[in-house]
Amino acid sequence: MKALRAALGVVVLGLAGWLVWPSPPAPLVLHAPGVTVTIARPRLGTTDLEIATKPGAFILAQAGMPLMGYATPQVAATAAGGGRYTVAAVHLMTTGPWELWLSMTPGGDLVLPFDVTG
Repeated sequence: MKALRAALGVVVLGLAGWLVWPSPPAPLVLHAPGVTVTIARPRLGTTDLEIATKPGAFILAQAGMPLMGYATPQVAATAAGGGRYTVAAVHLMTTGPWELWLSMTPGGDLVLPFDVTG
């Protein structure tokens, strides 16, 4: 009987630990008129971006944290076909409120706020 209680206690503790263990955040999807941006991993470190808009656009992307004066280099998005564009390895160097700055031709400039977690 003691062994059964001990085994049940281990199972309950394991289940409780599994339920409260932090899981990585899901990709973050940002919307603006005519544009959808997916941030693959909105966490500290590097992440990839996927931008969906009209085919044939030229897009420059840059992420920044205006409160701290941080900004990544501005890079041209790579066309992936069908109005989808990618930006690889955007470095998010600290947690907190960030902005994604897009300069699109045609389309103009766009600022999308998002949060970076640890």
